[in-house]
Amino acid sequence: MPKAQSVLSAVTVAMCLSPKANASTKAIEFAREDAAKDDWRQPDMTRDMHYKGALSLGHGVGFVSAHQFPEHFWGKGLMPKGMENKTYYRPDTKAEAKYRQINDGLRAKMYPNVPKTKPLSADERGCEPKK
Repeated sequence: MPKAQSVLSAVTVAMCLSPKANASTKAIEFAREDAAKDDWRQPDMTRDMHYKGALSLGHGVGFVSAHQFPEHFWGKGLMPKGMENKTYYRPDTKAEAKYRQINDGLRAKMYPNVPKTKPLSADERGCEPKK
């Protein structure tokens, strides 16, 4: 909890100030669908190591805190192999353009060969296209 405290407070402020749209909800749906059908595993370096025997399983080995780097960004993508090109959060409104720009910038650093995100289509948003 102590480490999560600062993140949770930052997320709360960002959430209050953020544009309201369906992209985050859809991101969770897309990720859950993939998690249910794909056999992927959380990287050992990010697994909990606060119990006896965790280190012997390789949990936490090689973990690096992003705070040690400029801009507090490590730059190592942790998506499982074969899923590096998956995009879950796809901002779909003008109000979310800044979030799209930030998202694309981070993805470009982590996965330089992955194309930029594309906004959700009206069908993916679950709404009728504007006429």
